Amino acid sequence: MASHPLPAQSGKRLRFRSRVLAAAAVGGILCVCGLAQTVAGLYEACGGAALEAVPAEDMTAGIVAFGDAERWWSNPGHRFSQGVLTMRLAVRAPSGQIDRARLEAASILFEQSLAEAPADAKVWAALANARLLADGPSPSAVDALAMSIELARYEPALLALRCEMAIRMYALLDAKRKAQLDEQIQMLARHAAGDLVRVVRSTQRLDIVIKALEGDNATLNEFLSALRYVR
Repeated sequence: MASHPLPAQSGKRLRFRSRVLAAAAVGGILCVCGLAQTVAGLYEACGGAALEAVPAEDMTAGIVAFGDAERWWSNPGHRFSQGVLTMRLAVRAPSGQIDRARLEAASILFEQSLAEAPADAKVWAALANARLLADGPSPSAVDALAMSIELARYEPALLALRCEMAIRMYALLDAKRKAQLDEQIQMLARHAAGDLVRVVRSTQRLDIVIKALEGDNATLNEFLSALRYVR
């Protein structure tokens, strides 16, 4: 007579086969994900080179590359980088005027990035800049800038941009946000006095900076010294 596996043995075999199949499925998914990330990374590298480029055609190619990367692997950074490149093209329009359609497209890309990663201070700063360029000083630009500061008060790469934007929107700042600006100016003066000099020359608001540095004689004197020699 033919022998039949015992129920316990049969159950063990089924469980073993299930685990093998599950492991194979997970392995397959990981392989696909790994391939997707690798391909996305190649496109990101191409787009990243465009972030350092000057020619408009390179920036346009970078926007496409980040779009291709997004199709392989979703990442809010892709929309942010596309927005940065789009905004650069907007302010470098051949007509000499800001390309408002591109600027609006950049704002949308920043908003899409923030929908997935709302705690990214650099994206909030970029959105504030796009809104400021599009409509001048506005409550929505002030709000975006304030969010960037609240998320990362000390962010060396953003200090100069934040100070310049806040000074340009100074008339719209309430007492709390003026205090935030004072703090940003103080940090920028200690971190890179030369950058603060360039902000003052761009905005023509030395008075706001002097007021923010009052009470810190060492930092104020360093800034005033930089004001004489920084170009």
